[in-house]
Amino acid sequence: MPESTHDVGSQWAIYESSVQSYRSLSLSSQSLFLAVGAILLSSAMQVPFYAVFLLAMVSTWYIWFPAIFARTAIVDYHKFELAQQFDEDGRRYTLSLKNPGTEYLREKEYAKTTNLALRRRVYAALTLSDNVPFRTMHQSSASTRLTRMKIDLFLPLFLTAVWVIFAIYVFFVT
Repeated sequence: MPESTHDVGSQWAIYESSVQSYRSLSLSSQSLFLAVGAILLSSAMQVPFYAVFLLAMVSTWYIWFPAIFARTAIVDYHKFELAQQFDEDGRRYTLSLKNPGTEYLREKEYAKTTNLALRRRVYAALTLSDNVPFRTMHQSSASTRLTRMKIDLFLPLFLTAVWVIFAIYVFFVT
């Protein structure tokens, strides 16, 4: 198993703290973008408004959403000790039955937002104690996952909706 200077609980706590910080920074940056956008909206300045709109969308969906999703995946990686259960390809094993020559599931590969196939294999093999399928973002009976989905997915979608309403207004009214 990969060597670390921290125990699993410490690693989980560090990444969980990181997720909270990223969420705060994301909301702060969106608040600033919305304030500037509202000022430009009232000034009927279309080009600057659309520039800020574009920056806000890039910041939300290219910077913050992938970063927060990756950090929540890393939290799960440590919380559920996935390196002790899965190999580098997302196949489940037990430590006593690990095939020689296979590598442990790597935190970086599991957290990569574009590595959907790997996460799907892990999700398919990992079921929680109450027979609920495992997911990074949402599980039907796990309230912390529902909160994660509300904060990390719905909130950015709502902010995007506000921006789209502003953009439509600027396009048609000004």
